[in-house]
Amino acid sequence: MSLLRFLMLALVVGLLGVARCDSTDGLTGEDTGIVDEAGDDTGTVPPGNNEDGPGTSEDPGGEDPEAEPGEDAEGEDPENPDPGEENFGGELPPLPDLRIRLVSRLPLAGEDALNTDVWGFVNPQDGKRYALVGGLSGSTSQLYVVDASNPEMPALRAAFPAPGFDMKVWKHYAYTVTGSGDRTASAPEGRILDLSTPANPRTVGAFPSGHNVFIDEQGYLYLSFPGLRIFDLNPDPTNPVPVWDDGAPNGGHDATVIGNRLYDFHGTGGTRIYDVSDRRNPLLLGSINDPSIAFHHSGWTSEDGRYLFICDEGSIGSNPDVTVWDIREPDNPTRVAAFGDDNATVHNLYIEDDLAFVSYYSAGFRVYDVADPTQPRLLDEFDTDPGEQGAGLNGAWGVYPFARFGYIYVSDVSQGLFVFSLEPN
Repeated sequence: MSLLRFLMLALVVGLLGVARCDSTDGLTGEDTGIVDEAGDDTGTVPPGNNEDGPGTSEDPGGEDPEAEPGEDAEGEDPENPDPGEENFGGELPPLPDLRIRLVSRLPLAGEDALNTDVWGFVNPQDGKRYALVGGLSGSTSQLYVVDASNPEMPALRAAFPAPGFDMKVWKHYAYTVTGSGDRTASAPEGRILDLSTPANPRTVGAFPSGHNVFIDEQGYLYLSFPGLRIFDLNPDPTNPVPVWDDGAPNGGHDATVIGNRLYDFHGTGGTRIYDVSDRRNPLLLGSINDPSIAFHHSGWTSEDGRYLFICDEGSIGSNPDVTVWDIREPDNPTRVAAFGDDNATVHNLYIEDDLAFVSYYSAGFRVYDVADPTQPRLLDEFDTDPGEQGAGLNGAWGVYPFARFGYIYVSDVSQGLFVFSLEPN
């Protein structure tokens, strides 16, 4: 069951309280820097892609010992992807105002180190939930493996020496990269870790490194910078097979694959949209090259696949940090909205149902209502490091909103791992 639907259904049956968390101050959203560029839109919403989740499976299969009665291991009935609507009958209530609740925090990196990105993992052996957080300290790096099965008391299980800049999971393997890539490197610098025993990871393979890595639901790995490369993990997850290369000697930054659409956020080279129905032969459908976007950093689509949100990590001053694009015609994308913060730098954004979860560096963790993508609305924010102010790359680095039962993981550069949930305001 998706996070938003879980919250709505819990609201209907009175399962969620409205207790305030003293650690946060809710925002009214009256002055959020949001700009509506679309006006009234009477177009028909086309069928979107029906792929659920973030593109990488948190649980490769098997039964979930924590699943609620009536749910399968993934929390949804594949024959009825929205069981709550059928069970309760009628329409669900409108999206309520939500506030962020701090569940816990776990310090990780030492004084001279920093934390990087975060991702989620479910151990197929016992169904326990884990958060993976990268760590950098001088010339060394590590991957922190945190048991988050009890979200109120996350516990560090391992600090394993491995590239710690970015990481993703396929089955029970973690794929980690250094943050830099070299096509001429004499030896691959990316690492493949076996997490079958999370407290004792093992290095079982290697692959070329890059700046960011993404793995889709079909088991293909996308390596960004330099350029963009695709690897097939299906024959042997410990030995990725290269199947496509854009041939770019440099450039690139991050990639997202949802269904059969690949979104290549290519830094200063714009955003490129591909059809990857054939992963070995991507077809370029269109691109976005807006001079107001300094650096196409990363992004995600609305649930129906109609709108693309692009984060600009290079935005300065009053320029928007996030732009929203109507991509029904990928060869002719139209900008329909934008929002930003003059005093902070945006980093990563993911969308689950009608909520956008954003790691916003010094501004912390923010949640937006994007039920109408042409009019995003700030619901709440939590400053993960009040000591950090202004534009820059300190504060909330990564966000992972796809954990089960509505929990959200956020990594802060100096403050460690945060576990959050949402509750009605």
